[in-house]
Amino acid sequence: MNIKKSNFQIILPIVGRDDAEILKECQNLSKLKVNTIEWRADCYNNYKDINRTLEISKRIKEILSDKDLIFTLRSKGQGGNGIFKQSFQETLIKNLLDNDIFSIYDIEFNNSKDFLKDMNNLIRDYNKLSLLSLHNFENTPDFMNIINTLEDMDKLNFNIIKYISWSNSYEDSLRLLNATNEFSKKTDKRLIIMAMGDFGKMTRILSPLFGSFYTFSYYSKNSAEGQISYENMLKIYEEIL
Repeated sequence: MNIKKSNFQIILPIVGRDDAEILKECQNLSKLKVNTIEWRADCYNNYKDINRTLEISKRIKEILSDKDLIFTLRSKGQGGNGIFKQSFQETLIKNLLDNDIFSIYDIEFNNSKDFLKDMNNLIRDYNKLSLLSLHNFENTPDFMNIINTLEDMDKLNFNIIKYISWSNSYEDSLRLLNATNEFSKKTDKRLIIMAMGDFGKMTRILSPLFGSFYTFSYYSKNSAEGQISYENMLKIYEEIL
């Protein structure tokens, strides 16, 4: 088993709908000993206003200047609130990169290969980290399907691979953990692999022990079903690690 006890990280999301909610979340998160924060920009009521999104992004960075910040604009098709064109996302991210705000940028795997290549190159040109994400809200596929999909994602050469499935049983969760362990031996990419839903909760705790570099939790409001609060997650890790 590829156990990485010392260097995995817990990601906490910002999911506020307006400036006040976002800034309050940032103040709370700034007090925690956590390295990585994700801003779910698609939760922001004004995400389509690039100027307002830039301004609130700058405020986020001011408050969380000592954290690694992930920018995520999650589409409806991948479980988010966003409805946007590729051209809008590219323009928004280019503006954020020009202002040196976020260190990691999430791009969804279900985009065209040309767009994925262009966005990966753009993000890397600014010496930032690119994150390729895929969410399956129906099930957890069989073992080889998971491995094959992860290998396809790996070929695109993003810095981080995020693969999230829906667990309908503990068997699903164990299969995903085993696939994580197997794939982590084949890649040098950072991994975020876990399952959603009540049956998937165990993967959020155990995935770092099977090769996932990150896991997700939440402080005040969750961003996905099955997430475990930051306080409870720390208690569990104190007992098992």
